[in-house]
Amino acid sequence: MLDFTSSLYLGLRHAEGSARNWPALSLGRPAALQAPPGAEAVARELAALQGCEAATLLPSTLHLFWDLFGLLARPGTVICVEDGTYAIARWGIERAAARGATVHGFAASDADGLERLAAGAARAIQAAGSAGTDGAGPRLLIVCDGFRPGREQQSPIARYAATAARHGGCLVLDDTQALGVLGPAGGGSVRRHGLEGAPVIVGASLAKGFGVPMAVLSGSSATLRWFETRSETRVHTSPPTLAVIEAARHALALNGRFGDALRARLMQRVREFRGRLAALRLRCMGGDFPVQSLAPLPGIDMPALHAALLQRQVRTVLHAAGVAAPSRPPSHPLFHPASHPASHPASHPASHPASHTQWRPQSRWPSPSRSQAQARLSFVITAAHTAACIERAVQALMQALAALRRPFHPFLAEAP
Repeated sequence: MLDFTSSLYLGLRHAEGSARNWPALSLGRPAALQAPPGAEAVARELAALQGCEAATLLPSTLHLFWDLFGLLARPGTVICVEDGTYAIARWGIERAAARGATVHGFAASDADGLERLAAGAARAIQAAGSAGTDGAGPRLLIVCDGFRPGREQQSPIARYAATAARHGGCLVLDDTQALGVLGPAGGGSVRRHGLEGAPVIVGASLAKGFGVPMAVLSGSSATLRWFETRSETRVHTSPPTLAVIEAARHALALNGRFGDALRARLMQRVREFRGRLAALRLRCMGGDFPVQSLAPLPGIDMPALHAALLQRQVRTVLHAAGVAAPSRPPSHPLFHPASHPASHPASHPASHPASHTQWRPQSRWPSPSRSQAQARLSFVITAAHTAACIERAVQALMQALAALRRPFHPFLAEAP
C-alpha cells in the first residue's frame, strides 16, 4: 500500500536503536518538581531554532493550549481568533471563555478587520482600567495558525503581530504545521516572517515536522518564566517521557545535519506531484506545502474516488463533508459583543467600525456547528516518497477516475 496519509513530513521515524537509550520512561515526578533529564537542553535548542528567547516542553498541544489560555483568561481579557484556527487552540479558548474572557472571531486573512476589532478591544480594556499587562499576561490576545494547509492565501502573520504590538497585546500562534518544514532551518513562522522580538507566543507540536509526539511552548524569557511558575499541567500531569525527549534531541540533531536536504527533497516531490497533475489539467490546492488537496472535480464523488484509490493500493486522506471545523463562534447571546447589531459575530468585521462594538465577558463557547462543505481528498507528501511513488500515485488517480465511469481526458477542475 502506497501511503499518502502520514504527516511525518521529513520522514523522520526514530526507530528503535536510532537514538540513545534512556534509563526509564518517567521519573514519577511532575515537571514542577523536577524537569526530566534532557528537557531543558532540548527546550533551549528549540527556542533558538524558532527565533525565541526561551521554551518549555509539554506532552501535547492539548496540554499546552488548555494550560496557556486557562492562565491568560480572566474577566477583561479579549481574545480575537481567526476563522478556521485549528481545533486544539480553540479548545483552549473555550476554557478561557468559561473563565470570563471575551472571545471574538475575525475573517481569515482580514488584517484590516482585525485592526478595527483590536482597536475596539484595546479601548474597552483601557476604559475598564486594565490596559497592558499586569503580571498575569496581556489582556488582548490574537490567535491564529502559523500555517494552514489547503489554503491558497495564508494569514498575514507579520501584520497580525504588528496589530498586537500596537494595542499592547500578544499574538498566539499554533505553529504545528510550520515547525520543521518552513522558515530558516525549519524554524517555523517566527523566523519565516522575521518576528524575532515581537510580542508572540508560539505553541507547536513536534509530531509532524520532527516526528516526535511532544509539544513546545516558546516566547520571551519573561513569558516562559511566568508560565512555568503558574502552569497547572506541570503540576497535575506527567511531563514528556524520557524516551520522547531523547527522540526530540535526535530529531534536532538530524535536522542540523540533514534538515535542509530533506526539506529540499520534500519540495521537489511536491512540485513533481503538482507538475504531473497540472500536465493533466488537474488542479490541487496547497502551494509548495506537503498537503495537496484536489480541487473539486465536475461529476466526481470524492468518497468514491478515495475508495477507488484504495482499491489501487493508494491511501489518501478523505476530509468528509459535514465535519469541517467551524470558522468562528456561532451566534449566541453569551458569545458576541452586546447591544449593537453591527457587532454581531456573523457580521463581517470589515463592515462595521470597531467603535460601534461594546464588549462584555463570555461564560461559555456553544457547541460548534457542522460545515456543509463538500468532501475533499488530499495527498500528504513526505521526504520519504520517491519520484516513483509520485508517478504511481498519479497513474492510480487516472485509473480511479476512469473506473468511476468518467472517460479520462485532461479537463479543468472547478474553482473551489
